[in-house]
Amino acid sequence: MEEIVEFEEVEEQEEFSTMDELSPQFIRSPKVGETVNILVKGFKIVKDKSVLEFTFDKNGKQKKASNALSSVDYGIQLITDSNAVFWISSWAVWGQTKAIAKKLESKNLAGIELEISHPLNGMIEENREKECWIVKAKVSGEFKKLGRETNEWE
Repeated sequence: MEEIVEFEEVEEQEEFSTMDELSPQFIRSPKVGETVNILVKGFKIVKDKSVLEFTFDKNGKQKKASNALSSVDYGIQLITDSNAVFWISSWAVWGQTKAIAKKLESKNLAGIELEISHPLNGMIEENREKECWIVKAKVSGEFKKLGRETNEWE
């Protein structure tokens, strides 16, 4: 006995999922001189080593690295409105992001548009005391950073 399969008409293709929804997209941390803009949906604290640690090839050798912040065993992911993942790579970025969230009275960063720039290389001795990472939030239609001393938008 043959099974009869009935197909249902679908009016709009928007009802379907896409392959992009199945795997996370990652946003690379900006290199010196670069900027990244993201619209945040929320953030996650990641403690699972299988998610934090990864291997990569460098000059034909496998190297191991971690997305954990320095001196702690966890990392922080910003999840964008399109479900892409941006790993916070420094305490400077996280500190500024937290200050922005506090100023905007946000508990989860949802709906905040951030501009993360990396103007200077903090590994160079002369830059150690300078702002090597700058995080700005879109406020009143333009990106502004919080003054370190004043906690006011600049």
